[in-house]
Amino acid sequence: MKTFTYTELTDEAERTIKEYMRPTLRPTPDTNLHRQRAIGVWCFWVRVTNDYQADGDPERLWAMMEGDK
Repeated sequence: MKTFTYTELTDEAERTIKEYMRPTLRPTPDTNLHRQRAIGVWCFWVRVTNDYQADGDPERLWAMMEGDK
């Protein structure tokens, strides 16, 4: 069974959130769907890393969904 480190989980969550939040030239019906998926990634990350989170990581990942961060 493969195990993952906190850093691996956090790096993957960051990469996935960035992918979903990548700016497009114009808003599309999928824009809100992509943001909702990014929020889902964040929620899953919070649950899996509960009690292991480095200071500032939850806020940093959340900020990526609030605009050009």
